[in-house]
Amino acid sequence: MGGLPQDKELIYFGNKLYNQREWQLVSTMKRELGNGYTTAPKRVNETIIQHLNDDSQVILWSWYEVGDTLTDSKVEAKVAGALNRITGDSRGALWVLAGRCGGLNASDCEQQRSVFDRFLSSVE
Repeated sequence: MGGLPQDKELIYFGNKLYNQREWQLVSTMKRELGNGYTTAPKRVNETIIQHLNDDSQVILWSWYEVGDTLTDSKVEAKVAGALNRITGDSRGALWVLAGRCGGLNASDCEQQRSVFDRFLSSVE
């Protein structure tokens, strides 16, 4: 099981969401969820990447959990982490859902978006 070693920064310039030697960025955006999930914020970071060898695409939904704060914002996560450390709470995580898209266009990821949505609904 991989994770950040203790005393490592959750948000650090060297941390990457994907291996840039194998994948290239297709698109990135903020995706509004608006369903009031208890395990994800109202908005997540949506990233679509394409494999350099076979052109397959993967969609990623990511967000941060810092203490009791769920956010899509690196800045908000950093501020929450700093404030939480004052009270001795150093909990922090980057959550990522990943799945293959059906084709080579962002619209081909719609089925996977629906799967992510159902998954988040089921863990309430």
